[in-house]
Order: sequence, then C-alpha cells, then structure tokens
Amino acid sequence: MFVTVACAQELPEKRPVKRSYVCPPKFVRQGHRCYFFSKEPATWQDAHFHCRDMHSNIAIIKNANQDKLIRNFLSTKSLGR
Repeated sequence: MFVTVACAQELPEKRPVKRSYVCPPKFVRQGHRCYFFSKEPATWQDAHFHCRDMHSNIAIIKNANQDKLIRNFLSTKSLGR
C-alpha cells in the first residue's frame, strides 16, 4: 500500500511577545503547523524516514478543524496535480 507523504512540524507555543514563524523550505503553513506534501507515493515506512530526514513527523490529523484545513489545501490547484 502506498500513501502520499505528509509531514508536520509543531510551531512554537504562543508567547506574549508577538513573533512570526516561517515554515522550512518546501513546507506550507496551515493553522499552527507546517506541512510538507509529497507528490510521490511512498510506503508508510519510507514516508516515516523521509519525514524524519526533514526533522518532522508523519502528519496525524487530531481534530475536524485540522482535517478541514488539510482537505481544503489539497483540493486547491496549488499542488499542480
């Protein structure tokens, strides 16, 4: 079975001082996280190690809001699919 690689990085917790956080190259910000979306299919194990190589983890959708953000992003033409 192959899945599309989706990696996520947590953004630093909010502090009283307003700071902006820029996602790493090739990552896109969605809500309070940065995501990398691969255009190439991969096994779960390959995806896991690819994410680890980018200092991130495989994305885990924890609530309906995250699911909606990701679905809306993936349905846009910005991925060139």
